[in-house]
Amino acid sequence: MVSIKYLFLTCLLTLFSGSSGFANVKRNLKAKPLLSNIMMAVESKVYPDTENWRKISSGLAKNDLRAILSSQDDWSDSQFKESLQMYETFSDCQDSYVAPLIRDALSHLDQAYRLYGPSSVVCSFNGGKDAVVILELVRAAAAHYYRTKREIEPEISPKRPRVIYFDHKDEFPEILEFLNRSVYKYDLDMLAFEEGIRFSTGLKMLIEQNVVPGTDHKLPMSFVLGTRATDPNAGNQGHFAPSSYYMPPFMRVNPILDWDYGHVWHFLRLFKLPYCVLYDQGYTSLGTVKD
Repeated sequence: MVSIKYLFLTCLLTLFSGSSGFANVKRNLKAKPLLSNIMMAVESKVYPDTENWRKISSGLAKNDLRAILSSQDDWSDSQFKESLQMYETFSDCQDSYVAPLIRDALSHLDQAYRLYGPSSVVCSFNGGKDAVVILELVRAAAAHYYRTKREIEPEISPKRPRVIYFDHKDEFPEILEFLNRSVYKYDLDMLAFEEGIRFSTGLKMLIEQNVVPGTDHKLPMSFVLGTRATDPNAGNQGHFAPSSYYMPPFMRVNPILDWDYGHVWHFLRLFKLPYCVLYDQGYTSLGTVKD
């Protein structure tokens, strides 16, 4: 229903091209928080801080960023259980075209969570099709990690899977709407960098302030990426690839490196997973509104 209403509201904005028309639409959304957030995103391209969506600005104090990184709220029980069920569903897949790739991807993510821990495994989520695939795999692997951990520490509370996004002034409104829905639907811990912060700069900010609480001892980090071997920037990367010399030190985790375009769409449709509506409008890849 949200998507239908959103498309209807987009039509209204087209008809009421003036700012007064936009204001009238927003006033009618006061009783609908999620839709109101979506409309604010269309206008400002930035979501307000919430417990799920935390903004990272260039001027954020060091200690404030450390506090954000060290505070990972509990994952809702419903989403933890749903994600755990997805892990079982993915693992039990019998589709010969994608099943081996799914199991390999989950294995790499299982290793990442075991080596780096849930606070230092961060999924890059920009709303594109490849990002959707890794997000679905990451949340499944996160749930599996906590189930395994509970065998040793029965009282441990699952924490929200951590994702990052870099805001762009020319982002598609549909992308922002999809990101917003996904973050709240899956109860994720979104670290959203403000417009103008480069990818390498944002990663450096996180890496430098990801420390053991109360100390300056840095914890190593890994970033889960949707890189595939056919991508121009893939180079000779493996499923685990240290960052390039010009980047801050971290581990790149590439769980879908061996997937191709067909595998991505087969996976999304086989499991009936949600993706951005722009793909159904003829887009094969998503950049910005000016691309």
